[in-house]
Amino acid sequence: MLGSLLVLGFVLLSAVRDVYFGHVFQSIGFFKVVLIACTICTVFFLLVAALRGALTVLKDNLGTVLAVNITTAVAWILYFFALTHISPAAANTLYSGVGPIAIVALEAVGWRIVGRGPVRRWEAIFFVGIAVSLVMIGAGAVLGLSGMATADIRYSAAGAVLAVLAGVSLVISILYTRKLHDRGAGSDAILGTRFILIVIVAVAAEGFSDQKIWNFSVTDLAWLGLSGALLIVMPIWVLQLGIARSVPLTANIIRALGPVVVFATQLLDPRIVFSGYTLCALSFYAICVIGANLVRARAALAPA
Repeated sequence: MLGSLLVLGFVLLSAVRDVYFGHVFQSIGFFKVVLIACTICTVFFLLVAALRGALTVLKDNLGTVLAVNITTAVAWILYFFALTHISPAAANTLYSGVGPIAIVALEAVGWRIVGRGPVRRWEAIFFVGIAVSLVMIGAGAVLGLSGMATADIRYSAAGAVLAVLAGVSLVISILYTRKLHDRGAGSDAILGTRFILIVIVAVAAEGFSDQKIWNFSVTDLAWLGLSGALLIVMPIWVLQLGIARSVPLTANIIRALGPVVVFATQLLDPRIVFSGYTLCALSFYAICVIGANLVRARAALAPA
């Protein structure tokens, strides 16, 4: 129950993150925000893990740590670029909704990182519904029906594809972090080493930027650091705690509720107008996700 509540907390925090940073990334730049937020996260949690002597487990699982870094970097870069081309609700739906389907698909093709947990008959039916709703959301984003104007259909199509690929990459990352948890690694040790690669990429990207981050005022840097810590670092920490305390498929089904919250939150963004099409597609998506959650909750509460 605690793991499920933590994942739900991540859903609420990430909804605010997606709407807020969807605008910030266009005006400031993705890598600047990531460089500040992920550096804070890495330094803080590395110090905590080092003081606890919790880094030993990671030394024995360097391959898995590298896999976590690569899949996390790919997921973040693709997703936040998607946010600049399609609406937050569409991006978050494709990104979050593909999670449960990706876990089932990965195991179906023989890629088993950790045990996914059983899939019940009604869950499978709801998963099919989720897949159909994702196609509807993706088509709406490409055709400009998601509430956000697009100048070029090619960019919106790329945004939709990037959001799906980012979601698959994040699922793989989550499975690898759960593998580290199962081998005794703590959340602080994982978060202290999870973003090293993306920090390196952000530093390299900053080197080619016309507007260098060190030319920002102290006030701007402090605000970016605070907002990045609260809306990027904290949700990930909460999710990491939830992953360690729940079955991977359960965590991803709950995480898939995120778009419902994002749709309501994004109406505060001046770039977005209300979309009846997105509301209908998202309502169908929500019914399927909530149905899958109810099936899983009923099974979890059933007497052994």
